Amino acid sequence: MIGDPFLNYFALGLLIFVVTVIFYGIIAIHDIPARIAEKRHHPHVDAIHAAGWVSLFTLHVLWPFLWIWAMHIARNAVGAFPGKMVLRQ
Repeated sequence: MIGDPFLNYFALGLLIFVVTVIFYGIIAIHDIPARIAEKRHHPHVDAIHAAGWVSLFTLHVLWPFLWIWAMHIARNAVGAFPGKMVLRQ
């Protein structure tokens, strides 16, 4: 064994902790456009959420487009198509 065994185990524990935080952080980041869409009452929340999961497997290439898509519809709009939206009072 090289060096102090405590430091070896500490380094291993720290490495596992950092990898776990990065892994869960990436998963949490993918959900930001879906949360934005939910708060803005976007009509395509489910599609944005599903595309976020697809974006995980494409190394977040789709993620900026999902962000734009989530922000596209007005905050107080109701309806699926921009031409047929009814604004809340």
